[in-house]
Amino acid sequence: TVARGVLEPVRSFKLISFDLDDTLWPTGPVVLAANSALAQAVGGCPDDLQKRLREARSRTTPPPSYSEARILAVESWMCESAGFSPGSCRTEAEQMFDLWLSERHAAASRLLFDGAATAIAEARRLHPDAAVAAITNGRGDPLAMPDLAALFDFTISAESARIYPNRKPAREPFLAALRLAGCEARPSEWAHVGDDLINDVQASRALGAWAIWLAPPPKQSGAAPDAAAAAASSPDDAVGDSFWFSTMSDEERQARRGEGGGGPGGP
Repeated sequence: TVARGVLEPVRSFKLISFDLDDTLWPTGPVVLAANSALAQAVGGCPDDLQKRLREARSRTTPPPSYSEARILAVESWMCESAGFSPGSCRTEAEQMFDLWLSERHAAASRLLFDGAATAIAEARRLHPDAAVAAITNGRGDPLAMPDLAALFDFTISAESARIYPNRKPAREPFLAALRLAGCEARPSEWAHVGDDLINDVQASRALGAWAIWLAPPPKQSGAAPDAAAAAASSPDDAVGDSFWFSTMSDEERQARRGEGGGGPGGP
């Protein structure tokens, strides 16, 4: 589904960007595999480490990034279980985070959606002058994945220090990609593909992109078939109810609705 007010002739794009989580691979199983590998490495429990991550994010405003919170969670576990004094095991915790990230990439490679790499390769073939980028709120990086590395030019992660806490649907991750591609002044030469109507479709279209919604089948989205069909035929009308179709975390969803409470461990 292409969210555009008027159909226009196909043009040569200068930037084609892709969301990653739940666009190229399933987020839940990928992060679960990484969390399990991390828990096994430190001799802990995945649920306990996720609880510590949420606690770390609840202590300050704005909260630390998910990457920093995960490191803090591992530090907390090491201090409690291995007798480290607070602040003395930062290096070890960072090494464990690197292990988590490595397993995240390995799991994403194993679980890459069928046809994803082929579709990106075809986009490159059709638009040879375009930069191909990943724009994500998480820590996935196709440049670290052998099956995808040759297909991407760069990755923008909202977890990076220069962008966080401005996560999608904020403008900053998209603008960073436009700057790197050299088309910040010509967003009509940009196409963005993603699964999330708020973080991807609405946010990129507001900046002038050709926004392409990778709509999941009803059995995956949890929405009734007629709702999914309506959204596919009219993305703008669907945005009002798009929490049905959004893959943002519970924490992000509650923040947008003005609710309190914490969400599950993040990207």
